[in-house]
Amino acid sequence: MIRIRDKGLDIEADSKQTPVSDKPKEQAVQGSVTKPKKTSLKKTRKEAKHIKGHAEQAISNIMADVKFEMEAIMLKWNKMNDQTKKPNKSYTSEFKESAVKLANETDQPVSQTARELGVNVNTLHTWISKYSKPVKTVANRSDEHIYDEVKRLKKNWQK
Repeated sequence: MIRIRDKGLDIEADSKQTPVSDKPKEQAVQGSVTKPKKTSLKKTRKEAKHIKGHAEQAISNIMADVKFEMEAIMLKWNKMNDQTKKPNKSYTSEFKESAVKLANETDQPVSQTARELGVNVNTLHTWISKYSKPVKTVANRSDEHIYDEVKRLKKNWQK
């Protein structure tokens, strides 16, 4: 039994055929099993094609509706993103260097300096690591004699 309901249309078709008897014609007429009518088979096929057509049309309509809804959602999404998107700022190298100098020389935290300059804290930290000159530490005389002693002990140990 095939049943399709679409927009108030209720179609029902019976795909099962009545079995044909293997008995001779005389016995088949007298028995309970009869030969199916040819018109009912044609009618069933016609109904099946009709049902298939309605099903395909329903699927096509649903797909068109889904596509329309997806396009509407994408338009809303793009519009929302365009409004919230901030343009990328570019800073000159002089500004970056002066920001690093200010951050290193003042006693205030880097985050406060970044806020005052209108720069992201992580951006200022990146600039500090890039533009800060490494401070060279000169080893104390007391440290040098320790290193010399370690070298001498290593040489003696290997002998």
